[in-house]
Amino acid sequence: MDQFDICMIHKMGTEIKGSGPIDGVNYKMDYSESKGAMEFDGWCIRIESTPCNYGGQRPWFICPYCEKRKRKLNWANHELICRSCLNYGYYCLNRTKTDYHYYYMMAKKICLKLDPHFEWEGGRIGCGVFPSKKKGMHWKTYQNLRNRYREYMDKGDRLISDRVGAIIRNSPFKR
Repeated sequence: MDQFDICMIHKMGTEIKGSGPIDGVNYKMDYSESKGAMEFDGWCIRIESTPCNYGGQRPWFICPYCEKRKRKLNWANHELICRSCLNYGYYCLNRTKTDYHYYYMMAKKICLKLDPHFEWEGGRIGCGVFPSKKKGMHWKTYQNLRNRYREYMDKGDRLISDRVGAIIRNSPFKR
């Protein structure tokens, strides 16, 4: 899913015409600040501006569904829609410390500090080799990161095993 940010489009200039593929669909975009609208693959998206405190204008997309001002619209299901109309929550609002996924993502965050291109091996969480030390990093810092990674992985594993244990205990097919 691609996002269109009105501020990025606005910075490119007052008149933009372009075309290209997104999600296998060729699009044509025609943005004009003076029109107050943007045509995108046959969709006409209204654009409003609000004055800034120290001069200038701030542009906003108007979501075609909820009619609210939005900075970004998402290209989903071959149309431009805002996050709230798509019912997309923000990841950080949906996580809790009782969810194993939270701990795995914290562990991955540590790996990404060491290797920006880190991926779990085979796409499976927890599979893979902990990244090697960056050049110039102190060994103590590296060991601390490795220990925190191990703690997060252990907490995530513990939460999964607790859930599986609860499912087995409450299963109607017990022997």
